[in-house]
Amino acid sequence: MFKKCDIGDIIDYTITVTNKGEETIRDIEII
Repeated sequence: MFKKCDIGDIIDYTITVTNKGEETIRDIEII
């Protein structure tokens, strides 16, 4: 479950996950 945290932390987490997802997609496209 999510701990209570600042909205900024949630946004940072979302951006991090999104960036990792985009990197993975790029890796797949290169292959």
